[in-house]
Amino acid sequence: MASIVLSTIGRAVGTYVGGPIGGEIGAKLGGAIGGKIDGEDRRHFEGARLETLAVQTSTYGRMIPITFGSVRISGNVIWALPMRELATTTEVSSGGKGGGSQQQTSTSTSYSYSISLAIAVCEGDITRIDRVWADSKLLDLSQGTYRVYTGSETQLPDPLIESYQGVGATPAYRGLAYVVIEDFPLGDFGNRIPNFTFEVTRRVSQQDAEEASVESLVTSVMLIPGSGEFVYDPQTEYKVPAS
Repeated sequence: MASIVLSTIGRAVGTYVGGPIGGEIGAKLGGAIGGKIDGEDRRHFEGARLETLAVQTSTYGRMIPITFGSVRISGNVIWALPMRELATTTEVSSGGKGGGSQQQTSTSTSYSYSISLAIAVCEGDITRIDRVWADSKLLDLSQGTYRVYTGSETQLPDPLIESYQGVGATPAYRGLAYVVIEDFPLGDFGNRIPNFTFEVTRRVSQQDAEEASVESLVTSVMLIPGSGEFVYDPQTEYKVPAS
């Protein structure tokens, strides 16, 4: 108990005297003294921790791609929560040196980070997203929470975004295909948001197919260029010279 109290006091005094570095030194000294009072030797190790939890900025004014068929394209972050930090502390105890009664206790705190964000992909309405890469790593979409919005004109706001932005204040991004990813772990990517790319498939709809059909686009056909327009006429054609 003394080690906890003195560690807290040491951190406060050290921070006041020497800032964050002094706070760390004070906490270690206070914990060591408290450990002696408690009859044990306590050591604490801190893992790597981010100095800031700021989210990577997105590109303003970036064009929205239009896709046809299947294509791999990168996305643009349109909404994100601050990075989520998870601290995990483990404790290991061992007997005293030389068979003594003094007990040595070591604790270690490690930090992991995750992010929830929405990424705009392209203009809708798309058919599906087949694969997703984070940097060059192909993701298993069955692991984690991914929601794909195809960019229809009737799609509704995402429930996660709406829970933070508020009902009636959250855009549905109609006409825009986008993906929402929840609690994506960042440990494998240097605790930063990786570059997401998506394999998008967009099939031509029936309405588009009718508007872009060959029958509607072709107005005339020249089967044998240079042979004349009356070559295949079943009736005899005469050329009447102008008077």
